[in-house]
Formats: sequence, structure tokens, C-alpha cells
Amino acid sequence: MEPNQIIRSKKDLLSHFGSSLKLEIGNQQQMKDLLEINVPSEIWEDASNRNLLSFNQELIQETKEFKFNYFNFRKIEHIYLLSFLTNLTELNLDNNRITDISAVSKLKNLNKLNLSYNSIEDISALQSLLNLTHLQLQQNKLTSYTLALPSLVDLKISCNKLQDKSGLQHSPKLEKLNLSETETTDLRTIPPQLFGLKELYLQSNNLTEISYFSNFVDLQNLSLGCNKQLQNIGPLQFCTQLTELRIQKTSVADLWSLQFMKQLKTLDMNDTQVVDLHPLQNLYKLEKINAYEACIIDVSSLQKLTQLKDLYFSENKITNVDTLKHHNNFSECIVDLLILKLGNNNQLQNIGPLKFCTQLTQLSIDKTSIADIWPLQFLKNLNTLDISSTKVVDLHPLQHLYRLEHITANYACIIDVSPLSKLTQLIELSIWNNQISIIDTLKHHNNFSEYDFSDQEVPTPYELKFYTKILKVHSSHKQIRKIQAENKISKIRESMTRYRESIILNINEQIRALNTKIKIWAQFIQSSEADQ
Repeated sequence: MEPNQIIRSKKDLLSHFGSSLKLEIGNQQQMKDLLEINVPSEIWEDASNRNLLSFNQELIQETKEFKFNYFNFRKIEHIYLLSFLTNLTELNLDNNRITDISAVSKLKNLNKLNLSYNSIEDISALQSLLNLTHLQLQQNKLTSYTLALPSLVDLKISCNKLQDKSGLQHSPKLEKLNLSETETTDLRTIPPQLFGLKELYLQSNNLTEISYFSNFVDLQNLSLGCNKQLQNIGPLQFCTQLTELRIQKTSVADLWSLQFMKQLKTLDMNDTQVVDLHPLQNLYKLEKINAYEACIIDVSSLQKLTQLKDLYFSENKITNVDTLKHHNNFSECIVDLLILKLGNNNQLQNIGPLKFCTQLTQLSIDKTSIADIWPLQFLKNLNTLDISSTKVVDLHPLQHLYRLEHITANYACIIDVSPLSKLTQLIELSIWNNQISIIDTLKHHNNFSEYDFSDQEVPTPYELKFYTKILKVHSSHKQIRKIQAENKISKIRESMTRYRESIILNINEQIRALNTKIKIWAQFIQSSEADQ
């Protein structure tokens, strides 16, 4: 079979499978089963057909890897014939309607098993799979996990209402454990002998305290997000090896325990009560901080964190960004800095320190009191800019930012857009609700995919001819609606003209062909009469 060849029918499959190492069966409604296919050993059986409900014992017995890739509609309910696939090492049956998994009990060679997103209540059949290293059971109907699987290193069992997790104590090799949305309110149900645990996910469990965390000193990735009642994360001081920590959507206000996490690279504390960032000031490996919708006022504690690349501080109470002058390596800095928690008072005015952030590619300073954007002239790598709902009047600082592709400047105070005339890479420009009177300069931008000039003095039909690649035009202006209608009518007329011309051309060709035939017949008749 040729590499990447697509099998579209059973006939194609039968004629090509012979020497294959990998067999891919597409989502074909007409293929009901594999009863006529002799699948050789070492074939990867990718049975993505939604209607594939049964398999022949003798014909697929040597298959080692079996996957049902995800599709929107799944109909697999019974898997009893899989019990004959005793050589299987990997089995993926996610996103189906399976309730009975007793057939899997005979697959003693399985290393990886994915049964997520089914309707399974009883998993006792898995107890015999002592070679399992990876098991996915999320989003089923389980109420207990009592399996004793000594080789297990990765267990995902989230989105089940687990009352009993006693089986965890029998998997001492566990490194990754996902217990999110499992009604785990008491961490004592996680056995202390899981010393090798490196990743632990506990989102959305109504946790109120985490005093038990002193046992998990080797954790590298911890997620405690969406536990709204959680306030104290002091016990995390013992988790000094953490590289990723997520405490978003909690009631955490004090970060003092984080000062000991010298390996931390990613911190997510969105929608928390955090005010003081001083515990982060010596975490020199921090690369990404998500802190929107918190209560932060001062970011000066970040001034020595030169490894920061992504910083999200929207919807806080920040009034000063002087510390950002130290961060020349930001790849993304979204500092909307909207003071929502104090009403409509936006106090951020000076963005001078941003001139040092020369690697910025995306910048959002919308909904602030900023009027002067002079520091942006140094941001030569800027690709996306949002200055909506500001007091910006002058766009000259942008005139040499040749990499700009997206500008959003709605509800500002802009009068003149001529500084954008040389920004030929612009593909999206939104400047509605400003005071712009002249937009003729935009005729140079034939590569716009979207241009929004609502509530401006709109271009004439003559000017619009320059915007040859505009895909969307937004405006509430009647003149624009008229222009849009005229353009549609013009396109219809052009289409009708082309259609009429093609019909005429076709008729002319048929007439010429008919004339040729008539001439041939006339010559034939004349020749016949002459012979007589």
C-alpha cells in the first residue's frame, strides 16, 4: 500500500492491505464490519468507522494496536469480540457507548487503555491487567476505584463521582494522577506512599484545605484551580520542585508559600484575591504568569524576573508598569489593566517603560487612560495591537512598525490614519467610533481581510475600488449599506454577463459544429450524385 493512501471502500482495503504495517479505515458509512478482512500481525487497526460494531475472531486475532479515533457520533456498545485480541498492547475505545468491559479482562498484554467518555459503572474486569501502565477512565459513571494495578504510572479518572479511591494505594509507581471533578474533598484519600507522584490534578473538587500536601515533595505540576473555598495554600511550601502551579478561581489571597518554589516556571492565579506579588520576587525561572481578574496593584516585585515571556494582568488595579522596562524578552504582554473592581476609573496613563519590551508581538492596553503611545515606536516586532477605549489621538508612533497585522482602535480619539499608510502587512483594522475624516491613505492596503470603519466618514465607491481584497466591511452607516448593495448588484451583473457570454459561446460552437457536419453531408451527397 502506498504511504498515506486513503482507503475509501472495502474493495480498496482488500486489494491493498497485504504488506501494510499500518491500516487506516476512514469514516465510511457503507462499511459495516471487518468480517471479510484477514488482518495480518503488526497492523495498527484504526477502526474509526462509526458503524463498526463487530469483529471476526479468527481474522483479527494478531492485531497489537487498536484505536477508535474520535468522531461526533459513536455507536459502539458491545466489545465482546475484542477478547480474542490477546496480543493487544494498546487499546483506545474512548467516546463510545460502552457499558460492559468484561471482554477486556483477557487482554493481559495491555499497556495502555483508554475507556474515557463512555457509560461504564463497573471496572472490576481490569483487575487482571497487571501490565497496565496508562489508564484513562475519565467521564464515566464510576463511584469507586479499587483496582490494584502495581505497574500503573498514569491514571486519569476525572469527572466521576468517586466515593472510594482505595485502589490508589496499590499503585506505588504512579507519576501522573488526575482526580479533577471526582468529589475529592479530603486529600487523605490519596495514599501517602505515592512518593513518585509528579503531576496531580485536583480541579473542581470543593477543596477547603490542603494540609496533606507535605507528603508530595516531588510534585512538578499541580492544579488546584476552581476550588472556590480554598484560601490557605501554606502547605505547598514543601513542594519545592514545582514547575507549574494553577490556583485560578480560588479564594487564595496570600502567596507566601510560593517563595520556596525556585523551579516554578508557570503560575496561573486568575480570578483570585491576590494583592501582593512580593513572594514571587526571587523566582527567577518564572516564564509565564496568568493573573487577570485578581486584585494586584503593584507589579514592581517582578522587576528581576528577566525570564518572563508571557504576562497576563488584565482586569486588575495596576497604575504603574515601570518594572516592565527590565523585560526585553516578552513574547506576549496583555496588560489591559482595566480597574473594574473600582468601577469605571482607569488610572493607568504612562506606558513609557514599554519601550524596553522590544520583543513584544502582542500588546493590549485598551480601556485605560493612555493618551500617548510614543513608547510603541520601539516595538518593531509588534504584530497585534489593541488601543480601544483609550485617549489616543496620534498614530505616528506606529508608522514604522512594519510587522503590524492587526490593529483594534475602537472608541479612541483618532482623527488621522495616514501614519498607517506604509504598514502594508495590515490585514485587520478596526477603528470605529473615532473622529476620522480622511481614510484615502488606506487604498494602499490591498491585503485587508477585514476593515471596520463604522461611524466614520466613509469612502466613496471610487475609493472602495482600491480595497480589492476586503472580505468584510462593518458599518452602521447608510451609505455603506448602499455601497454594499451596489457591490452585490454589480457582482450579480458580472456573473450574469459571464453566464450569458458562456451560453453564446457554447451556442456558437454548436452552430459551427453543425455547419461542419452539414458541409460534410453536402459533399457526400454531391459525390454520390456524381457517381450515379
